[in-house]
Amino acid sequence: MTSDSPPDAFAPLRQDAEAFLAAMAEATYQHGAGLKPVPPLAPLYKRFGRLASPALHQEVREAWAAAPEGPERARLRALAEFTARHLLEAAVAPLRDRLAAAEAAAVLRVEGRATPFPDVEEVLRDEPDRTMRGRIESARAEVLRAVSPLRAELLARLQDGAAALGYPGVAGLCRALGPADLEGLARDAQAILEQTESMYEETLGWALRRHLHVRLKDARHHDLLRLFRAPGLDPLFPARRLLPAAEATLRALRLDLSAAGRIRLDLEERPGKVPRPFVAPSEVPDRVYLVARGAPGLEAYEALWRALGRALHFAHTDGSLPLEGRRLGDASVAEAHASLLEGLVREAGWLKRTLQVGQPRDTLWLAHLRLLGLLRRCAATLQHELLLPEGGNAEARAEAYRFLLGQAIRAEVPAETALADADPFLTSAHALRGWMGAALLADGLRERFDEDWYRNDRTGPFLRELWRQGLRSTLEALLQQLGLGPLTPDPLLRRITQHLQ
Repeated sequence: MTSDSPPDAFAPLRQDAEAFLAAMAEATYQHGAGLKPVPPLAPLYKRFGRLASPALHQEVREAWAAAPEGPERARLRALAEFTARHLLEAAVAPLRDRLAAAEAAAVLRVEGRATPFPDVEEVLRDEPDRTMRGRIESARAEVLRAVSPLRAELLARLQDGAAALGYPGVAGLCRALGPADLEGLARDAQAILEQTESMYEETLGWALRRHLHVRLKDARHHDLLRLFRAPGLDPLFPARRLLPAAEATLRALRLDLSAAGRIRLDLEERPGKVPRPFVAPSEVPDRVYLVARGAPGLEAYEALWRALGRALHFAHTDGSLPLEGRRLGDASVAEAHASLLEGLVREAGWLKRTLQVGQPRDTLWLAHLRLLGLLRRCAATLQHELLLPEGGNAEARAEAYRFLLGQAIRAEVPAETALADADPFLTSAHALRGWMGAALLADGLRERFDEDWYRNDRTGPFLRELWRQGLRSTLEALLQQLGLGPLTPDPLLRRITQHLQ
């Protein structure tokens, strides 16, 4: 293929990709909503086997390399990234099925209590007894240790598959085909860790002593899960107000929670439903599943708003955009919109007016400490993921990550979490960029619509126009379009520092 290929040269590929992504979203919804057991991926990838072709990827890659700058070149880059990832994932789908089945079947038994492995983090968050948390975390580590050979093999096969396509590992593939400047982002991650180190250590140490009676030097990973669960704030964030608060806020913005029916809300309680809200975009923009459960607490409110941000973005995407603009573009754009709405829970005015929190200072302090902890964890995870292609045995990588993450979050971390946390396709990069972009977007909304932009009826139409653009632009291009300057962590860190000092 050359740059003068007709615009529809890859129309069959795009149609197949659309059908595959819809089928994957439907399977994700059915499982996450507790309607069906863990769906096997291998049959789905086999059904779309024509997408898993090295020759097809090479054809798209050559077309992208030959195309002049412009929208079509951007589309081809996204298509090349999709075909490469699909090819690698298809090859390891049987391994992923074995891993998912093993984890779904695992049950942790601690002092007569049985905890399904998929629920363990929620149980750790809710467990007030520190000794019990430690035992549950140890039991979780045993399960992770048992499946670590599967994870190690899966990661090795992904790296080998990327090398067979001519990339230096999966991170090299992401560097070549992804929209992000990963070297610049790695520098941002290091800057975040360095600039916030003393502030995080001081504030975290104070919070651990006050809320858990734990010294910083003794802190474990499960202590942070419990601290940031913040059960003492549950009366301020009751489960019964979770959805009404969202509906009232969106109404004030002239927005509809269901996006005129395009967002399918699944809020029923049922066995097997995952604890955390999630979004499965089956048909963008016409069928977007948002699955959630009623739960109290700061984390629950943040998680719902984050999912709502994703769902509203997908459901308002212009349906006439090509596949790449609706589904395959810069995922950091979707993360930024999700993080923007999640940030409402960290707005003093929103807390006062919507939840009647009379004195929100302490709530905002803990919420921003939690955000800083997540940010530092994400920065360390990105550093780890970028090092994955350098090889070394699984134990050495696990120990290196245990050290990196422990330094970042200032808590002892079980080494067994290393391979479980690692995503060679760099999910952490999208999350980090999304947080940074959301801070800039929020600053822009404050400038346009004042500090209480979240209750200005002109904000909703403005956001709808942003969401209509889908993923057709990179996050940097979107920010430039809005006159918001370069993507840096500085605005985000300023906001955090303002609340923690």
